[in-house]
Amino acid sequence: MCNSCFTPFFFAFLVISFLLGCSRPDKANTKKQDTLLRLHSPESTGIQFSNTLYPTTELNVITFEYFYNGAGVAVGDINNDGLQ
Repeated sequence: MCNSCFTPFFFAFLVISFLLGCSRPDKANTKKQDTLLRLHSPESTGIQFSNTLYPTTELNVITFEYFYNGAGVAVGDINNDGLQ
């Protein structure tokens, strides 16, 4: 097969794939999915946590790539006994 014959078919395949992949989901069939994680207030958990960062010229997101990472607390039921 020649390259000049292959190019229009390849281009048509890309356009059709793009158009089919960008279709909007039907609003009638979409359901709100349950999430694995939920946000709880500090009053309900008893955990008061604040990751307050003070960027300086020596320590900032430019000089330290992971400056804003790690600001969170998570609780899970590891052994499935119903206790978090």
